[in-house]
Amino acid sequence: MGGVDSPFELLVACIISIRTRGEATVVLARRLFELARTPEAMGRLSVERIDAAIGASTFHEGKAYTPSPSPARLRIWLRSSGDSRYPIWAS
Repeated sequence: MGGVDSPFELLVACIISIRTRGEATVVLARRLFELARTPEAMGRLSVERIDAAIGASTFHEGKAYTPSPSPARLRIWLRSSGDSRYPIWAS
């Protein structure tokens, strides 16, 4: 895809890509990453702001809720990513 700098960004881009054309996924992921590139920054965005950024993706309403939980929950999702910033024992 290009422009994906971390396992977190890859995870979010994959969520956006579900049932969405590849060309649209790239544009929408970049738009969202202009707003937030880390779990902590994403956790500070409202669901409405995320939905506005990815609104052209298929099933965007449900996807907007996925990356928006607390940073602690996002770290849990990233435990198996191998990213040393999010160790398995992180809460």
